[in-house]
Amino acid sequence: MHPVLHRPGLGHELEPQPGRDTGSRLDQHGRIVLGAVYAGCAQPRQLRFVVGSDAVAVEGLRPEPGDGRWVPGIEDDVTDSGHPTILHPGTGPPAPAPGGPKTILGSVRTRFTELAGCEFPVQLAAMGGGIGTPRLAFAVAAAGALGMVGTDGLGRAELVGALGAGGGGRTPGHPVGAGFLMPFLNRDTVAAVAPLVKVVEFFYGDPDPALVQLGHGAGALVSWQVGSAEEARAAAGAGCDFLIAQGREAGGHLRARIGVLMLLDKVLGAVDVPVLAAGGVASARGMAAVLAAGADGVRVGTRFLLAEESGAHPHYRSAVIAASAGDTVVTGAFKASWPDAPHRVLRASLYAAAARTGEVSGASYPDGRPIPLFASSPPADNTGGDVDALPHYAGESVGAATEVLPAADIVRQIAGGAETLLRDRMRDLGLG
Repeated sequence: MHPVLHRPGLGHELEPQPGRDTGSRLDQHGRIVLGAVYAGCAQPRQLRFVVGSDAVAVEGLRPEPGDGRWVPGIEDDVTDSGHPTILHPGTGPPAPAPGGPKTILGSVRTRFTELAGCEFPVQLAAMGGGIGTPRLAFAVAAAGALGMVGTDGLGRAELVGALGAGGGGRTPGHPVGAGFLMPFLNRDTVAAVAPLVKVVEFFYGDPDPALVQLGHGAGALVSWQVGSAEEARAAAGAGCDFLIAQGREAGGHLRARIGVLMLLDKVLGAVDVPVLAAGGVASARGMAAVLAAGADGVRVGTRFLLAEESGAHPHYRSAVIAASAGDTVVTGAFKASWPDAPHRVLRASLYAAAARTGEVSGASYPDGRPIPLFASSPPADNTGGDVDALPHYAGESVGAATEVLPAADIVRQIAGGAETLLRDRMRDLGLG
């Protein structure tokens, strides 16, 4: 009997073709690698093994498009019995092993993963303006991270309908939260949404114990995104379950005046609750860096602009793909609907807006109304007209966003790569 391998997003099973073994070898880290060709695959897929008392299959790998690196691509091997599979290279078909070893991918556990009930210490940023759609949030949650819906731009009935579908945001192992911006807060909407989600999050306003109580009363966790140690202390004092420390590198609207590592150091020294790091984190190396610095997880926005499930306009996606960190700028220009709130955007969108005359941007809302020049609305896929002069929010991590992928692949690239980097670095330092 051959193990059945499930690849996220493919919707079908991949079974080994007998007699198509491409050979086993040891990699540079002493791990056994077994090559095999699977039905339905255009090229070989390799399974990576970790050597203990037995050689144990831990995760599948696939080649990264463009550069040939191997990245996580197949989930845990499971036999018909539902048990993890132990594979002994050269000894014939695998046998089920009840209670077998855990996989490397998803083995990082933090206070955040335990609290939120997710597999990976990754949170999707709550991107508003039609970008962070419920579809994107549920896709991220299904991949094992914490999905978030940006609530601004969505009506209460629309939010309740979307978040209540399919079991809502409290499906075990697939948590979804809702993010609220304080300048546009409607408490009745918070009260309607909170019972449907795992997390209620607030940003850009003084921490409010009454809002925390509202979320807790509905059975939700409550988090606050902060930009200083003082704001972190206030949020923890208000009763928040966890915090997000947003550094100056982040895309969109900003609170912090310093970078994420410096801010993280200050916030971790000020509070005892779990803290996620946000700002400039869009790659495995970025995640590994902040986890090593003490973060309980990461919050990622810019990289998910290119998720297949995001609501970003095609021109917005293309601009992100073409950009690098030096192409972003912090400005206060896009203030027509949100004054006195600095934000990081792609410089080209600021120049395009500055070049226009009159009072309209050249783009239109889905109902046909013109979008004012220097409004805070980003270009969503249902935005009409010329979107170049709308704010293209993006963080300094934009250089890591180079291709459109399913949200599940993005989660696994970042989280799986970070785990490998941390393990290898600990070994190199003689710590593991």
